[in-house]
Amino acid sequence: MARYAYGVGLINHNLVDLGLPLIKQAAAGGVARAAGALGHGYLTGAYGLPKDAAQARMWLQQAAQAGEPGADYDLGSIEFAEKTPAGLAAARDHFLSSYLASHPEALELLRRAKSGDAQAIALFHDLKINYSRMPPVLSVFYATYGRKDPVRTREQLQAFSGTVAAASFFLARMMWNGEGGPQDRRGAVPLFLRSAEAGYTAALAYVGAALLDGTAGVRSPYNAAAASIITQLYDTATTTPEVNAEAVYNKALQELAPQQAAAIRQFRETAIRIALPEPQASTGQPPPHTVNLARNTTQSPPPAAPQTQASGKFSAEAWRQAPLASLNWSREAMVRQFVDEYKTSDQGYEMALAGLDRTRILSLLGKPGSSDEDYDLHGGLWSINDEYRLSARNDHSYRITYGANRKVTASLVEDGCNLDLSSFSDAPTIPAAAIGKFAAGNPEAKATLFDSKKMTIAQFEASIGAPGKHLSSTSVVGGMAWVGYEVSWRFDDGSHRYLTVSGHVARSNWKEDKFDEETINGYSVVTLLPDCLAK
Repeated sequence: MARYAYGVGLINHNLVDLGLPLIKQAAAGGVARAAGALGHGYLTGAYGLPKDAAQARMWLQQAAQAGEPGADYDLGSIEFAEKTPAGLAAARDHFLSSYLASHPEALELLRRAKSGDAQAIALFHDLKINYSRMPPVLSVFYATYGRKDPVRTREQLQAFSGTVAAASFFLARMMWNGEGGPQDRRGAVPLFLRSAEAGYTAALAYVGAALLDGTAGVRSPYNAAAASIITQLYDTATTTPEVNAEAVYNKALQELAPQQAAAIRQFRETAIRIALPEPQASTGQPPPHTVNLARNTTQSPPPAAPQTQASGKFSAEAWRQAPLASLNWSREAMVRQFVDEYKTSDQGYEMALAGLDRTRILSLLGKPGSSDEDYDLHGGLWSINDEYRLSARNDHSYRITYGANRKVTASLVEDGCNLDLSSFSDAPTIPAAAIGKFAAGNPEAKATLFDSKKMTIAQFEASIGAPGKHLSSTSVVGGMAWVGYEVSWRFDDGSHRYLTVSGHVARSNWKEDKFDEETINGYSVVTLLPDCLAK
């Protein structure tokens, strides 16, 4: 990985002749990220490589087998172009793997389909993918559902870990922390290594810690320091809350012999010097063949604001007035300005607002376009997801996630918030007061059914006093077929507020006539306001 990192840094400085051999050496040594970069080069002619379909396929297959998301996407595009049944089936699996790993091009393709792009919709049709009901990407799945049901989350990550490196990364974190099962730090190390070589260099922070204290089975302070350096250089937007890479580096340095310490310091200085491309004085553009080494394991930073609408410095008034300012309004640039002004840490845009109280956010941004409050069966709050529409075009939305204490845990820009009410249409109406049955502190809510960890849909419907609207859909993720099911009700208070319970199960275990027997682990109260209603 270090050889690949050097190679990328040299290419970023327009020294392709020096950097490309290092990337080739890393690819030959089994580094999936390097193989993916090499395959992309042969596919597109990047890095001065000749276009060579056979070489591109060979290297992309090697990288995709190791779970590198960019290679999955590129290989899927090659197979899709073949238009054969086998090619389309393989392309579908590769696209879903790249999507689950948050590959930007896969996310962009889904965004285009949801915004009505005919070409993107046709592509999803050919792939036999229902783009309107895609599962959450693994980073969101881990962050959201991992807190609700860590046992089930760990099981599902295990199912994907053989094909998607992102699953290996998040599964390894659960094993490292003992979430959803026994703590197994030594067993997590190979998974961290696999995901690191596929581009998730945040995993090297854990590998460094394991090499420093012997968890990996061997102790190597020198390699521990090198791993922490790569993590700090190329994953500044990715948090590793359980491991402090800088602390690993400093402690490892103390254990090294003077000559080794000098060598590792030189490595760090050189790596810092070549990590970023030199600015271009004339155009301000990066040099050609720039490679983005830091593949975020969560989401990309907020995109730049479109040029169609000047969006000035953030203020609560400007934010709220933007939709009234013009027919082509936008407040996308304000997101970055908002985060810069109110950030509580320098850990990247996703975690920058961590700890801010929801009341404070609402006083600045106003009511969100949609809100999803997740509860356990005793009425205990798990999380809140608020979503704000960012422009008239609705290309993107800004989502803020709060923990049980109603303080920010993450925020990110994602696809637009056009919400389809079809899943709620004709949903049976129930009194708004019915939710009180599940309120925290209600003695009745803690009796009988609520004492168990599981509850069936039939039991929940009996408790709420009315059957709900049943929906189910099938999707293929990571080569496996899954059925997602949900039951919804509408509150009778005149607002767009809905109660919903949901779950998912392997297609092989699904029985349509046994819908009522499927289990749930909690419920959600969804509020939809005009900003985010389907248009």
